[in-house]
Amino acid sequence: MGPTQPQAAGARTVARPPARARPGPRSTRDQSAHPVIECARMKRVVYRSRESEPMSDAQVADLLSQARRKNDVQNITGMLIRHDGCFLQAIEGEVTVIDTLYHKIRHDPRHTDVETLADEPISERVFHKWTMGFRNMSAGEIRNIARLAELSADDPLLVRISAPEADALLSEAAVSLA
Repeated sequence: MGPTQPQAAGARTVARPPARARPGPRSTRDQSAHPVIECARMKRVVYRSRESEPMSDAQVADLLSQARRKNDVQNITGMLIRHDGCFLQAIEGEVTVIDTLYHKIRHDPRHTDVETLADEPISERVFHKWTMGFRNMSAGEIRNIARLAELSADDPLLVRISAPEADALLSEAAVSLA
């Protein structure tokens, strides 16, 4: 990404760590052709949930801003999709960091019905460009990407999505932001 090009919200712009960087697991992530190098055991958690109370776009923007700042410090990457009061999210990073974050997410009063779709070790990140990518998705986009059949009006799409459909949806959302 050139210095004059605008950067998408949540995109990673982490320079290489200085030669005397603190010891411990690190990753090198920049917007050039350099590969992502991971040193720690990593995992990805994918989950879905419902808003406890309807959130305004401003509240979601504030939530994203806070998450991106914290994720950048903790070397967490991920993608969040919102549709009709429901969330679908993937978070990636060092195992203990993700376990701690997911525990907080499951107990966050802003959402309910948190359901884990995947919790697995990974060797590389899928969402390495994003501290927290985000997409509001329409029902048509979700049905098209996840190949879902028509659902009733009282059956939100993200509540019925399977783990493979969630992976396809999150990956497509990330590609559309790039």
